[in-house]
Amino acid sequence: MPVIRFTDEELNELSTISTDLNNYVEEMKAKWITGASDIEKDWEDYKSRLKEMNVERYVQIYQESYERYK
Repeated sequence: MPVIRFTDEELNELSTISTDLNNYVEEMKAKWITGASDIEKDWEDYKSRLKEMNVERYVQIYQESYERYK
């Protein structure tokens, strides 16, 4: 894996986005494992929620950092 570096602004943005994303992903994994939620029924809502939580921006920041590395 390449060692990519982020700008200060990117780090701040990643920090905010990743906290929310990680908490939500862990919450949903627990619900799916315990059967409290049905992954087949909830998958589209899960993906929509990730988009609302800026997952696309999160990926974009990593992509931009990788491009700078190259």
